[in-house]
Amino acid sequence: MKIAIDVDGVLIDMGNYQLEKGSKFFMEKYNIGISDPKGYEISDAFLVDQAKDHDFWINHIFDYGVDYPARFGAKEVISKLKADGNEIIIMTARGGTEENTLPKEEMQELVKSWLEKNGIYYDEIMFTEEDKLSYCISNNIDLVIEDKPRNIQMISTAIPVVCFNALYNQHLEGRNIYRAYSWHDIYSKIKNINNG
Repeated sequence: MKIAIDVDGVLIDMGNYQLEKGSKFFMEKYNIGISDPKGYEISDAFLVDQAKDHDFWINHIFDYGVDYPARFGAKEVISKLKADGNEIIIMTARGGTEENTLPKEEMQELVKSWLEKNGIYYDEIMFTEEDKLSYCISNNIDLVIEDKPRNIQMISTAIPVVCFNALYNQHLEGRNIYRAYSWHDIYSKIKNINNG
């Protein structure tokens, strides 16, 4: 089976990072607190404009993209999935467009370095545009592990998605959506999907 795995929110706990680091940053610099803990983006969680969102990431991209650890169990479970005969594709929109905190090539290298530092195995890495469904279809992806609501809704119209549980995706359910609460739970869900 060809499994595509998202980075932000799946391999890295982006939601908690944004709330923890964002609450300190926005309170100290702008006197702004958390407005919507269920917001996917910084701009949603703190109700700030794109300039302030960008300011946060300019100040935190290396802390997040270099030093912040992978989720517990990610390395182990991905290795088990590979040992079970699956092909592992890292699929991320970070570094897939020019609209990033860092230049595209630098962002891509940051992601690759982070994966290596955290011992995350992959057969291929794909830096996608926002439309991950097109990539999945054209590359015969069998299953996706994702957290972003918009991506889950789009991809699940065609293939199964393991939804990594987060405050911002609680409302998602339906055909082809399998909610998981940890990496070991992801492994269990994939086994159940394979066994039909």
